[in-house]
Amino acid sequence: MATVYMDIDDHPHVRCSDQVQRPELIKAPISGRVGGDGLTTSRRGPTSDQTRLGMPERATEYQNQSGPWANGGIETATFFGAKRRRIDYRTYQPFDNVPIDVIERILDQLPLLDLVRLRRINRSFNHLLRSPHLYHTLCIPASPAPAPELLALFPSLLPGTSDLTLRSFPFPALEPLLCSVTPYRLLHLDLSFSAVRDEQLEAMAEEGALASLRTLRLKGCRGVKDGVWLATALPKVETLDLSWSGVTSLPASVVGAVTPLVELENELLSTSPGSDDSVDSGYYSDLEVSSFFHCSSTKPRSSIWPRLQHLSLSSCPHLTVTTIEAFLESAIPPNLRTLDLSHLPLDHHTLAHLNLRPSDDSDPEPDSHPLETIDLRGVHALTLSSIRRLERFWALQRIKILHSAVLESDDEVDVRRFVEWVAGMHARGGA
Repeated sequence: MATVYMDIDDHPHVRCSDQVQRPELIKAPISGRVGGDGLTTSRRGPTSDQTRLGMPERATEYQNQSGPWANGGIETATFFGAKRRRIDYRTYQPFDNVPIDVIERILDQLPLLDLVRLRRINRSFNHLLRSPHLYHTLCIPASPAPAPELLALFPSLLPGTSDLTLRSFPFPALEPLLCSVTPYRLLHLDLSFSAVRDEQLEAMAEEGALASLRTLRLKGCRGVKDGVWLATALPKVETLDLSWSGVTSLPASVVGAVTPLVELENELLSTSPGSDDSVDSGYYSDLEVSSFFHCSSTKPRSSIWPRLQHLSLSSCPHLTVTTIEAFLESAIPPNLRTLDLSHLPLDHHTLAHLNLRPSDDSDPEPDSHPLETIDLRGVHALTLSSIRRLERFWALQRIKILHSAVLESDDEVDVRRFVEWVAGMHARGGA
């Protein structure tokens, strides 16, 4: 410990200051030391006021009562005098007094990986984050591939999930996850571009995992092919995306075999009025024949996707024109609002088969179907004139047709004008 002696009166500036401002200053030794607890103290005894302030004994025992640094020593010792309460972080639980619903709202804002990391803090977090209901929304990316430890943890989290996204998942990793879903709890399922197959969806349906689905996205799932089965396995679905999938069939067969429109009209018109083979003994107009066809379904249409509002069949490479025609004629869902038929090999003759009339007599108004929009973008066989004919044909429904740039008509002049317009647009874009 070092003792420093300073003669204040020997310095001319200090001597002048003492005479004018601080006449009470006298020459006195000042000693300072740094204690074991980091406190700067001096060597004079404590005062009663300092003792009442709770100063440490080492700071009050040697307090200097003279010199310009005496007050600074007192303030420093007073500030650092109170001892801090030591906290045992092994048992520290900062959320003990916070309501559990507030904690859950905070945890809802965190991504899945952060929730998994929080489980390592202490036992309280580990116990809380084991609750499956905290994981009602899970979006598990397939790229980059999740760690094996994380994949092994997912089955314990999925029983509380109602919104699940497994886009682009390979088949080996997908199957155990789908088997862990709680029946009748899942509301939204996105399996776009994954390796899911019909067999996996059928297994989920047998367990009741698809019974409450509101949204199912199977975009790009080439292993999904049976559209007829999907019509019976999704009673509550409202949004169904089958675009770019491997679907080869649609639920037209659910309502029984349907004779194509042209063949049925020819058959009825060829029957002579009054004969035994005719449906009635009167004369049949074209409108009556068409009405007979529209009501010829053998099963009510309400049993086919009864709550479906949005259906996408865009760019399905395995759907044939005959399959699409049969679906449009007899299996349009009763509550459908938007229908996406973009990038399909259709023309206005195929689209004219769209039947929006109810198959039973429950709805007396034939124009009450809620269909609002049909997406026909990328259907290159359409022209503006054919689109106008479709709009007149669907005038009572007030359907909005979405289409890309098309020809005015099939005439040679219109084709040449369209090609010149496209070439001009390309030239201006290159410039």
